Amino acid sequence: MFATPILLLLATAASDPEVCITLRGPPALVDEVRAALHIPEPCRRVEVRVERVDGALLVATTEASRRVSTARMAATVVESWATPPAFGEVVPPPGPRPSMAAAPTGEVVEIEAPARREARVGIAVLGEAGIAEGDASMGGLLVRGDVRFDDLFLWGGARFAFAPRYGVGSYWDSRRIEGALLAGAEFRFRLGPVSIAPGLATGVNVVRAETIDFDRSRTSPGLVFEAGLRGEIPLADALALELFASADYLPMARGREIDPAVALTLGPRASPDPRWVARLGLGIRWGL
Repeated sequence: MFATPILLLLATAASDPEVCITLRGPPALVDEVRAALHIPEPCRRVEVRVERVDGALLVATTEASRRVSTARMAATVVESWATPPAFGEVVPPPGPRPSMAAAPTGEVVEIEAPARREARVGIAVLGEAGIAEGDASMGGLLVRGDVRFDDLFLWGGARFAFAPRYGVGSYWDSRRIEGALLAGAEFRFRLGPVSIAPGLATGVNVVRAETIDFDRSRTSPGLVFEAGLRGEIPLADALALELFASADYLPMARGREIDPAVALTLGPRASPDPRWVARLGLGIRWGL
């Protein structure tokens, strides 16, 4: 729905897994260092050359170099350079700044960044804005938890929504407060690092309508049927940005009892309870 163009744009810009580490040098030495490497996650791109100089191993980039005695120590240096700093950039280690163009010919090994680990269980908090039947604007909050089985998601959540003004005419103007419990299922499609998951959900809701000009209120339960489209954009190992678009149908929505003459004049518009609501949500998901 609303989120689809944004997600497709991000997915189009996404590419295959990026190269994390490029090793250059004599084939035997490159293979030895590669075997000792533990790829950090997340991993930033770094190009490194390794060679034997005066009985030691020289590990160098265009920014810095280190001399070590073993391939394991060389791998540790490469891992440290490929690990993003926790707070801003770090000062490169001391040493000469050799030119990469001066590197000896030999094997070139490109190592891809490790695949991002997915959390099987997660909790998401989303702020929502929507429009209901009768052109009423709504705001709210959705808190949901999900369990993943490969590309199948099962989720449950609670929603709070509030419409500051809803109704027809000053007499029927009302505030509308809604609470709902939902459960649903989604199936995910991957577009590079972005995923899109259409799904269906159902649940129960309780609506309280309060008149603005008169001291009247009514609380009524009902059912909710929801069709939704969720998008997820990974930000970090256990953190993702979520976009959620949905359309709700409330089959039990009904109007308050009014004078028959007024009902004939206003018709279905006399009801303070909308039968459909369209929503757009944006929030964060934490993997557990």
